[in-house]
Amino acid sequence: MRDYDGLKQALDDGVAQLGRLDIVCSNAGIFSTGLAAELAETTWRDVIDTNLTGMWHACKAAIRIWSRAAAAGRS
Repeated sequence: MRDYDGLKQALDDGVAQLGRLDIVCSNAGIFSTGLAAELAETTWRDVIDTNLTGMWHACKAAIRIWSRAAAAGRS
């Protein structure tokens, strides 16, 4: 989810093999426990990158595919 290029390639490969993309379900998530004041910066970044940026990557990659399909009249 954090690697946009890898995610985009996986979706492209899936579309090439299966023909189209109907839905996207971004189901990755992590959390951390403890006091916010004691949370390590890297832990915070890991949570944000997985939970928020990962969702954005999935949507961004899917929208790119759906936009191409719509332009080709296949939506």
